[in-house]
Amino acid sequence: MTPHEFLDARMQLASRHRFRETSGYRSPISNFDVGGKSFSAHQYWLGQDVILGHGESLITFKESAARVGLLVLDEGDHLHVQPLDWKAG
Repeated sequence: MTPHEFLDARMQLASRHRFRETSGYRSPISNFDVGGKSFSAHQYWLGQDVILGHGESLITFKESAARVGLLVLDEGDHLHVQPLDWKAG
């Protein structure tokens, strides 16, 4: 998935669900500063961290994301969104 395809998929997701983005693109330095993984999808314009809006279902959000080619990982205080086929490195 290209960064443009990722943006399109995120826009489709945003048209169906309420969420707030807490992190998008990160340079290698800023990724290091926040403790991100060495080959984080964020560094390639393919990662987004979000917090769901009030009343949104995590299960429904994950299903909608999968339909547009995105994987949602629950990281405790936020959700990480990236392409289903993302391979680090």
